[in-house]
Amino acid sequence: MVLRLYHKIVNKANNVAFRFNQTPKMPFHKMENISNFLNAIKLYGVPEISCFQTVDLYENKQCYKIIECLRALAAVAQSKSAPIPFPNWVVKISQKQKREFTNEQIKGGEAVIPLQYGTNKCASQKGMTPYGLSRQIKQNDVSLNNNF
Repeated sequence: MVLRLYHKIVNKANNVAFRFNQTPKMPFHKMENISNFLNAIKLYGVPEISCFQTVDLYENKQCYKIIECLRALAAVAQSKSAPIPFPNWVVKISQKQKREFTNEQIKGGEAVIPLQYGTNKCASQKGMTPYGLSRQIKQNDVSLNNNF
């Protein structure tokens, strides 16, 4: 099912073709289809780290990897502006935006000391107790009479 869907998407989007056995009956044909699918999506631009292994899909193991792979495939397809509708949860992969600064801007940025580096103004440990220390309870000087 997934392979047929991907076959339609790829044919519509980018013409990255892969060999697809339409009616696989033998286990090795099914696994070959999955392997061809994985090779094709790598060529399409899905990172290797996002791909699952063939046995994960064939033996229904580690379904989260399969879902992650399909999510990555949808993100790559949307980044390449594939002419197919995408659901709202598909995130477009960001593009590089190279920034160039002049020497004046760099020197101006070095002169600024932001509060990100921290401050110790008004620093105090008043009221702080170390973790793991039991609560300190003192008895008053007044003796308690227990006349029950």
